[in-house]
Amino acid sequence: MPACTHAAVSRDENGEAIRDIVTGEVMLRPCRWAAMSGTNPPKCVRHASPMERQKKMQQTFMKRHGNDVSELLEALDIPDLHPMDGLLEAVRLSGNMMRMFQVLVSELDEAPYIETRLIDGVLTDFEVSGVWGHDHNKDQAPHVLMNLLQMWTDRFTRACKMALDAGIDERMVRNAEATSNTFLTAFDRALKSVNLTDTQRIAIGAAMAREVRQAVTPQLIQLETTQ
Repeated sequence: MPACTHAAVSRDENGEAIRDIVTGEVMLRPCRWAAMSGTNPPKCVRHASPMERQKKMQQTFMKRHGNDVSELLEALDIPDLHPMDGLLEAVRLSGNMMRMFQVLVSELDEAPYIETRLIDGVLTDFEVSGVWGHDHNKDQAPHVLMNLLQMWTDRFTRACKMALDAGIDERMVRNAEATSNTFLTAFDRALKSVNLTDTQRIAIGAAMAREVRQAVTPQLIQLETTQ
């Protein structure tokens, strides 16, 4: 297995960085970690970029669970799915993810705080991140949940815009009209199949039409005001 070609800090037995006695600069040595496959030049987990580490994790996951993923994809397949319906599904999914991270972020403290824990019989201080905290370089950084909330908010916004640009409102109206026509046709046939007088049949038909108009009118007004 190839070794990482990057350099690591030389440290003494106490873990302190060793410095050159003349220049005072931190002394470096070749990294001894094994390189991840697919990195060029070879890099270990510590020296690889976040994108390279994520790609490696995805490859490892698919290598271990590829068959399960294939079976799940086949089980979740929806034949003849219309692209408009796919956009609506993307809006729902991204919206649900965004709202979930909103709830998780709301449970965070505003600022980090120090919590003391007993580890192997030794009291050790740990920083518990709030909305912001400190990364491995001790720099101030937002909590990972804040980054995930921003990511899913952006995805939800893009999904909504794509749906509106594709005329999703028009498709929803057409679907509602088709459903209403089917229902009214079935209702009319049902009325003719029972023993009702002409007066009763006319009265029920008029009442049905009135209720349908009252139910549909607010939706049409809302669509007109958003256009």
